[in-house]
Amino acid sequence: FVGKLGLDPAQFSGGVAVRLKLALPLIDDLDLDQIELAVAANLRAVAWRKAFYGLDVTDGDLTLEVEEMAMAVEGRIGLAGAPVDFAWTENFTQSAAFRRRLALKGRLGGAVRQALGFAGEPYLEGPVFADLVLTDHGDGTSELAAVLDLGEAVLNLPELGWTKPSGVAGSARFRLALVDQRPAALTELAVDAGDLTVRGRVTFGADGAKLEEAEITHLAYGATEVEAMVAARPEGGFEIRLKGPSLDISRFLEEEEEEEGEMMPITVSADVERLWIGPERHIAKVTGAVSHDGEAWRSIVFQGEVGDGKKIDFQFVPEGQGRRLSITSDDAGAVLRVFDLTGNLVGGRLEVVGVREGAGAGQPLKGTAVIEDYQLIEASVLVRF
Repeated sequence: FVGKLGLDPAQFSGGVAVRLKLALPLIDDLDLDQIELAVAANLRAVAWRKAFYGLDVTDGDLTLEVEEMAMAVEGRIGLAGAPVDFAWTENFTQSAAFRRRLALKGRLGGAVRQALGFAGEPYLEGPVFADLVLTDHGDGTSELAAVLDLGEAVLNLPELGWTKPSGVAGSARFRLALVDQRPAALTELAVDAGDLTVRGRVTFGADGAKLEEAEITHLAYGATEVEAMVAARPEGGFEIRLKGPSLDISRFLEEEEEEEGEMMPITVSADVERLWIGPERHIAKVTGAVSHDGEAWRSIVFQGEVGDGKKIDFQFVPEGQGRRLSITSDDAGAVLRVFDLTGNLVGGRLEVVGVREGAGAGQPLKGTAVIEDYQLIEASVLVRF
C-alpha cells in the first residue's frame, strides 16, 4: 500500500492494529473496482526515515483511515526530535481538488526550519510556532501556506537597522507557490512584529533561488511608511522605487562609509512627503534617486523643501573620473539646521560647489561654500559685528 503512494516501504517501521471492512458481490467474475474497502488503523511508534526534506519522523502516534476515494492520517509525531501535530490527506481520484496535503503544527527550532528550507538566519533566530500546510495538486504545482508565531523569536533586519527581541509579539503568514518543487512566487506575504508591518508579493526566477520582482504594498517601521517596488536588473543588482508619506534614512547617514565592494549594484528612487535624516529633522516633498555601482556611490540627486517651503537641490554626480557636488537652497539656515550643523543662522542663500578627483569613497572633496544675505541669532556681539 505504501509503495502505491510512491513511497519506499523500507523507510517505515512501527506497530499497527488494523480494522478492515470489505463489501463485495458474491459472483465468480469479480473485478477490483467492485470491492468496497474501508480500513481503520492505530499506528504506534511509527518511524519514517527521510520523510520531509531529509528529516526523520519518529515516535509517531497516529490514526489511519482508508476508503475508496481517499486516505487520512493524523496524530502526533517527532520531527527531528521536535513533537508536532501531523495530518496527511491523500486523494485517489483525478477529480479531487488536490492529490496530497501534508500539515504540520508545532514549535520548530532552527535545525528543523533549516531542513524545511526556511531557517532564516541571520534574520530569524530562536524557536517559532508554525502552522504549515503543503498542498500538492498532482500537476507539478503545489503550495505551502504558513502561519508563524514569532513571539519567542529574535528578528533582525540589519539593512534597515531594525530588531525585534524575544518576548515582543510578532506574527507572519505567507503562501508560497511551487512549480516542480521550486519556489515560483510568494503570492501572499504579511508580517506584523513589534513596530514592523509588511504586506506584499514576491516573484522568483526560473531557478527558484533568485528574487525577480517584489511588490511591497506596505512597509512601516519606526518613522518609515512607504510602498516599494523591487526588480532584479539583467546586469545584476536591483532597481528599487519607494513612495509614501515618510522615509527614515538617519541610520544610513550615521554609519561609516561602506567599504569598497561590500554592496551589490543598486539604484533607489524615492518620492516621499518627508525624508527623515535625524531626530526631528526632515526634508519635505523629496523626489530623487541614488545609485551604487557595487564599489562606491555613483550618484545622489534629489530635490525637496526645507524650512518654510524653500527649495533645496542636491546633486552628487559623475564628472570625468571623479564626482561633482552641487547644493543650492534659498534658505541656508534651514539647510544647516536640517543637517544639524548650526541653529544660529537664519535665511540666506546657499551655494556649495565641489569636486572629488577620484570615484573612491576615500578620495577628498574640494570646493567652496557660499552663504549670502543671512542673519545670525544668539551669537556674541563680536561675531555679529
